[in-house]
Amino acid sequence: LGKGSTFYFTLPYVPVKESSVGSINSGTQQNLSPELQGTHILVADDNEINRLLLTYILERQNAHVETANDGQQAAEMAKKRKYDLMLFDLRMPFKSGDQVLEGIRAIRQHINHNTPAIAVTAHVTSGIERANHINNFDGYLIKPIEQASLFKLITHLLSDNHDQSEPFFMANKEKNGIDAPLFDKQTALASMGNDSAVASLIINKFIKELPLQVNTLKKQLDHKEWSQAADTVHKIHGSAAYCGTKSLKFSAKEFENNLRNISLNNIDIAQQLFFKQVKDLLAQQQNIKKLMSNPLITDQTIDQSLT
Repeated sequence: LGKGSTFYFTLPYVPVKESSVGSINSGTQQNLSPELQGTHILVADDNEINRLLLTYILERQNAHVETANDGQQAAEMAKKRKYDLMLFDLRMPFKSGDQVLEGIRAIRQHINHNTPAIAVTAHVTSGIERANHINNFDGYLIKPIEQASLFKLITHLLSDNHDQSEPFFMANKEKNGIDAPLFDKQTALASMGNDSAVASLIINKFIKELPLQVNTLKKQLDHKEWSQAADTVHKIHGSAAYCGTKSLKFSAKEFENNLRNISLNNIDIAQQLFFKQVKDLLAQQQNIKKLMSNPLITDQTIDQSLT
């Protein structure tokens, strides 16, 4: 009394270097493309489309890529081979990406104990949850991954002067999805290295598999299997992000969040919007195929064709 008090506290803190990728033009992106000849990379993601795209991007730079379908498989593969780099999706069956890396980092004798690792996530959480998820990673990227961001991060992590005390952070700020278009050709192409043939292949695969995923989702919802339903929506969200289907991407994200929180009051609303976006997308699949097969179509004609 009369002297005051002194309080002490600690905060979970990781120093980061934030980089804006918005200023990177096509010429700069070309210069950032690393030569990965002789580099062995492990990619772990339960979404086949995500694995295909990352493999395509990295192998085009002459990297040797091995893939895992889930966290447990990634952990087993990491025991058998020394990798130069690992990319782990944060949300996978059996083991999440952060759980896999935590197990690797916990064993000092592990063959990949010091291997640089990148967290790949559909969206960034905040506060303690974010700190826990990316605690052991050397950096993270947000889907859909921009190649310039990926290459810049890889170049940083594989450089001789990489400083483990300063993890590299690539920011990818999402806009509000209320007015997001049904399909954005330029976003799809940018996600796939401006390779229209690859983009068409991946988008057609996504649209073809979407009805099967939706049927699975409906059964899970009927049985109130909220966690499994959230995992299914998560896969759709990841594919939608890469394929330029922006409105479905945002509605899937909202739906997944409500399912994970078991927010029953909001699940119905989010579910209705999600299924409406799926229905609208499937109804326009032929138009989307035409748009992808015609390199002369502009953003303006895309919007007009799908409205």
